[in-house]
Amino acid sequence: MQSIRVFAYICFGFSAIGLLIGLVEEAVMLIQALVLFVTGVLLTALDKIITTLVEIRDALTGKSVVEPNDTASVKKTKVSDQKPSR
Repeated sequence: MQSIRVFAYICFGFSAIGLLIGLVEEAVMLIQALVLFVTGVLLTALDKIITTLVEIRDALTGKSVVEPNDTASVKKTKVSDQKPSR
């Protein structure tokens, strides 16, 4: 999902900014930078998991258009009065 991936990159960006601030001014910012980095990694993993599950779902449902429990019936067919076009 695009929004999760964008949010992960935002967390990586803020983590880099927090690292720079932590190295220059306050050491407390290093902890916050580490937390943002771990959050970015977890969001990236979540995006990969969701993408993989969507691909599995598409592979399972995309092969057959007709449901396996659907039976052919004369009532379901349409009668066409038009000539077939070539």
